[in-house]
Amino acid sequence: MKYGVDDDPTEGKIFKIKYDELLFAEANANNSKIVTTQQTIVSGLTFTRLEEMVQASIFLRVHRSFVVNKSGIRYVQGNIVMIASKEIPIGSNYKTAFLKELGF
Repeated sequence: MKYGVDDDPTEGKIFKIKYDELLFAEANANNSKIVTTQQTIVSGLTFTRLEEMVQASIFLRVHRSFVVNKSGIRYVQGNIVMIASKEIPIGSNYKTAFLKELGF
């Protein structure tokens, strides 16, 4: 995945991020916060645009503000999914589809 937009928080830089390094993305006002195994980047991309860019077979929407990499899931407990050391909420509107996608 490559992204970068003029006049955005990435200061005009274009980052190349491998899908296996992208842990999760979070909506952040009109931007997106992208958390990888190496760094956290705030992008000028809208969350909707970011979600369109990632592969649906690898990433799941778990909350109105979060998309997670399925391979980065450590565990699910109640309404929380653990990715690395970050607890991410599972929204009630997304929980059934999320658990079905994981095979539960």
